[in-house]
Amino acid sequence: MSVFEATEASVAAAISCGALDPALSAGPVAAVLALARKIDGWDDVVQAAMEGREDGAKLPIPLHDNTSIPTYLRYCEALQLTPSKVPAKPAQEVDPIDELKRKRAGRAKAG
Repeated sequence: MSVFEATEASVAAAISCGALDPALSAGPVAAVLALARKIDGWDDVVQAAMEGREDGAKLPIPLHDNTSIPTYLRYCEALQLTPSKVPAKPAQEVDPIDELKRKRAGRAKAG
C-alpha cells in the first residue's frame, strides 16, 4: 500500500467515525494527500535518475528530501490521524440499576 492510499484510508476512517469534519478539514486533507503523493513519487525520481537517459548519460541522483516526511507527520497529527491523537470513544452510559439486574439474572441462571 502506498503512503497516498494509506492516507486516503485513514482520512476516510476518521470521517466515518466522526473524528474529522470533511468540510472544515478539506484544505488540510488536500495538503496531506498532496504530500503523500510527493513521498510516493520520490522513489520514481530516484529510479529515473539511476536508470539514466536514452543517450546513456546518467542523471545526478537528487538529494534526499528531508522535509516532506516530517511535514507529512505533522499534518497527520494536526488532523488527528495518528493513533495517539485519535479521540477516545465515549463510554456508553449504563444505568446502575439495570446493570445490577443483569448481574443478578446471570447469577440466577448459573445457580
